Amino acid sequence: MNYKYYNAYNLCGLLQIFVSIFGVIGNSLCAVVLTRPEMRSSFNVLLFGLALVDNIYLVTQDILQGIPGALRFISQDLSYFYHADLYPYAYFWNTFGNF
Repeated sequence: MNYKYYNAYNLCGLLQIFVSIFGVIGNSLCAVVLTRPEMRSSFNVLLFGLALVDNIYLVTQDILQGIPGALRFISQDLSYFYHADLYPYAYFWNTFGNF
């Protein structure tokens, strides 16, 4: 068993969770600002939608890759149960956010 591989994988999972938390906080703050009455415009509605889709994508990617990456050393089969259910949704939100 190569412990260096597992430690690097754990570090990448923890880093992804850490960055995603800041991303969700930043997107949520943008959504709050963009929903104020004085900020109403068609462009700001699009930015609000992008922030919302980005939050959904960050959370699904944390569930699919971040948490299993951080806990890979503890359990090999942790992500077996929800990968098949969440993959289509995660990449739908990724595609939706890109367009």
